[in-house]
Amino acid sequence: MIQKADLLDSKALRNAIEKLLSDKSYQKAAHRIRDLLAKRPFTPEDKLVKTVELAAEFGDLAELKVAG
Repeated sequence: MIQKADLLDSKALRNAIEKLLSDKSYQKAAHRIRDLLAKRPFTPEDKLVKTVELAAEFGDLAELKVAG
């Protein structure tokens, strides 16, 4: 995580970008979100079926919970 003030520091910014590109956890999270979005439900009937399938496949869907 890079702080806003560190954006002016080219070395800190470079390190943050390199971490994003090399850390496999970011790629894994991006693929998970991609898969979640690709399978999100649309019609009421599809929504029920696909939501159950989504929950069965991915378990806890923290990415889809609204903060508040």
